[in-house]
Amino acid sequence: MREPILQVEDLSGGYGSRTVVRQVSFSVQQGQWLSIVGPNGSGKSTVLRLLSRVLIPQAGRVYLDGRDLHAQLTPKQVARQLALLPQQQRIPAGLTVRQLVSLGRSPHQPWWAWQLTPADRQRVEWALEQTGLGSLALRPNSRIT
Repeated sequence: MREPILQVEDLSGGYGSRTVVRQVSFSVQQGQWLSIVGPNGSGKSTVLRLLSRVLIPQAGRVYLDGRDLHAQLTPKQVARQLALLPQQQRIPAGLTVRQLVSLGRSPHQPWWAWQLTPADRQRVEWALEQTGLGSLALRPNSRIT
């Protein structure tokens, strides 16, 4: 069996000295889906923040492709493989749907690049088609609800 793409071992964390989640462990193989379900206040968002490096774990480890997410990977390396989209997202006004999707290519570009490469543009178009948003690509994101 292959190594999990995401492995969480005894993860604990929270806010300041307040621990919200304790000893969470799971693994996800490539192609698998994971759902985190629970009542309000049960720690679902805290787990996601720990997985995405928004919060630093109090204990435990998170491995992404076998590498320690917090100790061995830079923020840019993590952003190339892992993203978090909060429920209440503040999206800059005036962007088209295509421009918004294009922001997902930022971690794959050098900091000085302002334009997408042809390969990046192709990936954006693929993502738009895969999500059924191709026909809305030129629409302002404020009109997508």
